[in-house]
Amino acid sequence: MPAVQSKYAAKPGAKSETSSTSAKNKKVFNLWQKFEPQWCDSCEQDTHTIDRDSTPDDPQYLAWIKMNASADGRTKKPSGAECWSCFYVRRS
Repeated sequence: MPAVQSKYAAKPGAKSETSSTSAKNKKVFNLWQKFEPQWCDSCEQDTHTIDRDSTPDDPQYLAWIKMNASADGRTKKPSGAECWSCFYVRRS
């Protein structure tokens, strides 16, 4: 009797999902690039650099907790003195 192949089985010669792209070639989108860099007073990082606490496999820019409307009124820019991580770490 021939072996039944699952419909989810990988095709011969197909790339695996884990080898798609390496972390150093991964493009990361920065939401705050069009605004002035906002510094966190606790961890001393800014919104224009990769968060030093993000994993090497998934680099992320620093997330911000407070937002204010920008001059055009359609976008929000970071404000305040704390990033997202420091805000929640201090409250836990």
